[in-house]
Amino acid sequence: STRLFDLPASPQAKAVDATFSEQFQLAAFEATPIGGSVVVTVAWHALATPGVDAKVFVHLLNGQGNLVAQSDQVPAGSYSTTRWVAGEYVLDTHRIDLPPDLPPGAYTLTVGLYDSVTEGRLPAFDAGGTSFANAAVPLGTVSLP
Repeated sequence: STRLFDLPASPQAKAVDATFSEQFQLAAFEATPIGGSVVVTVAWHALATPGVDAKVFVHLLNGQGNLVAQSDQVPAGSYSTTRWVAGEYVLDTHRIDLPPDLPPGAYTLTVGLYDSVTEGRLPAFDAGGTSFANAAVPLGTVSLP
């Protein structure tokens, strides 16, 4: 595949500025409910050549903060972070299948990275250097019918 060194423009994308272990930046995301799932695309920016083989989690939380659906995978399907180079952008799409009995309402999306070997989450910080609880960056809410 072709490496990206500029963030592709998308009118639906929402900007985010969160960093993980000073190696990765979460630059933007899009979330779209489609049928019985939510498709989330996150744009990662390698701040340095990563020294960790990380996996991505995208969690859907209910109003009480409980996990109701999730996606955990190697970024972009099979593009290991150990192959990324400094300055590269990686578009990473997740399909979160919703439980059939999930009630309608507003749900919160969170995203983060974890070490595929130790399964420890990579620390996440906002632009001001404040850490995110549980190393999970809240992306906002999605309304599900």
